[in-house]
Amino acid sequence: MNMNAQIPQHWRERIRWARGGFFAGLSLGVVVGWLFHGIISFAFQIGLVLVLLLPLLVIGWLWWRSSRADRAGEPTMTVMSWRGGEPPTQGRGGDPHWERDGEPEGTIPTQGRVAEPPREPWRKPNRPIPTDVEAELEALKREQERRR
Repeated sequence: MNMNAQIPQHWRERIRWARGGFFAGLSLGVVVGWLFHGIISFAFQIGLVLVLLLPLLVIGWLWWRSSRADRAGEPTMTVMSWRGGEPPTQGRGGDPHWERDGEPEGTIPTQGRVAEPPREPWRKPNRPIPTDVEAELEALKREQERRR
């Protein structure tokens, strides 16, 4: 059977411009898509970074805000004043800053807590280790050697 018998005579001439328009549109779409894929992928990457980075930024901002609030209440310099009398010692409940019940006569009464004077830095004692500790250490070493 002849396939050309079913196609009208001038059919190819009539669709010639339509075919050209189809292929021109297809090639123009490929070129424009290739040009804009960079912009679209850039927008997608920015969105992805924002979705992943935004929670970290919020957490960092909240941490910064909370730590800044803590620092605002702290004084920049410690000021201590002494008004005479006995130095503060272990008072109620073992708190060295608690004021004693009865203040010595001739002192200015203080209200609430008083500051503790600065302590001297700890220094290693100049005396040798007591001999009873050394003897106990030697006894422990001998006992371990006997067990072996």
